[in-house]
Amino acid sequence: MEDGNRRGAVLVRFWGTRGSIPVPSRATVGYGGNTACVQVETAGGAQIILDCGTGARELGLHLCTHLPSPAQVSLLLSHTHWDHIQGIPFFAPVYQEGSSVTFYGARGMNRQLGELLAAQMDSSYFPVRLDQLRAEIGHREVGEAAFQIGDALIQPRYLNHTTLCLGYRITVGGASVVYATDHEPYTHLALRPGGEVLHAGDLGLIAFARDADLLIHDAQYSDDEYPGKIGWGHSTARYAASIAAAAHVKRLALFHHDPAHSDEFLDRHVERTRELLADLQAPPEVFAAAEGEELRLAGAGQAGFRGERVQVAAQPAARRPRVLIADDNRLIVRMIQDALAEDGYELLVANDGEQAVSRALAERPDLMILDVEMPRATGFEVCARLRREPDASQLPVIMLTSLDQPQDMARGFEAGVSDYITKPFTRTILRARVRSWLVRSGVV
Repeated sequence: MEDGNRRGAVLVRFWGTRGSIPVPSRATVGYGGNTACVQVETAGGAQIILDCGTGARELGLHLCTHLPSPAQVSLLLSHTHWDHIQGIPFFAPVYQEGSSVTFYGARGMNRQLGELLAAQMDSSYFPVRLDQLRAEIGHREVGEAAFQIGDALIQPRYLNHTTLCLGYRITVGGASVVYATDHEPYTHLALRPGGEVLHAGDLGLIAFARDADLLIHDAQYSDDEYPGKIGWGHSTARYAASIAAAAHVKRLALFHHDPAHSDEFLDRHVERTRELLADLQAPPEVFAAAEGEELRLAGAGQAGFRGERVQVAAQPAARRPRVLIADDNRLIVRMIQDALAEDGYELLVANDGEQAVSRALAERPDLMILDVEMPRATGFEVCARLRREPDASQLPVIMLTSLDQPQDMARGFEAGVSDYITKPFTRTILRARVRSWLVRSGVV
């Protein structure tokens, strides 16, 4: 451990801040061109790495130079899209005899974590296979239950991306860092700092980030760019600022910079975000994460995240997960079926509200996708009735509807829905949201 970290509970260094693809050039030298990689070093000496994009190459060389050998490294992956794992084959500690590198990733993916990581090091793509690395390589799949790494408490949370994706809250003593990248707003309704938040997913993220010393948040798009990128799984700086302000975080690091955004663009991105927050009494400090930047966080003794956590022991399912689709529009039903076809679920269908209630109670699905405007009973009525039934009171219900006004969303959550998605929807976002709810409930 370097001497400087003795002045704080947590030392955070940015080694890669870019999203999608590395873009080294004169236009990106200020904030950096490497993809996502953040080092968190605790007062107790734990080395926790958030994602392993191309920034991991320089980080790995640094660790081999500054850490006692053999190294012990914990690598928390948000997900396994390429820009978050590209650095693994070039991360020096994996080639050190006696070193230990443990990869953490989301439980419930369609393949095992080790298999997913090995795929990019297949001989067709890279000359060294994962099983040929000299370090001791471990894989651990996690859900939303908290776990310990050295003196750090790690609390994961599923985010809204095009595949299963985890955010992490790291708490050491009184200091806390929240990492939430590759996340899209749960609703397309514009959030403004200090404004009303309606979706339970956004409220959950606010609770997750509450009073953090540092929130590292996806801010890939500008307000002008976002309408053309809906469903791609990323946020705007406006949304990141809204979450930060509502959560009363101290510092907001805009992260996962778009490859098309130059240093000059990011400077303006930061200034516009500060202007959005200017009217608040205690706005968070805002900056765009830059390669080589570091922060020492002493914390102020907050207890940390106290929101609800669903902790279910992982058990193999006795049968395929069962999903009930309740919608009277046969074209929409077919679109949902096509979207979920690859995931191996048993798909049930109800074409009106009364049938949705009876099938839910008789066949006990693991999750329901529910339209609002149906014959014989609306989706609001269906959900409210199910919540009064002991056998269906905890059933995850995703309301999938064309009703996109704030009062409609509020009414859905009042009726007891778990999630709310407006049409038109993207296949990837729907698949990921269904998967995350099945993981939360212990089904997969």
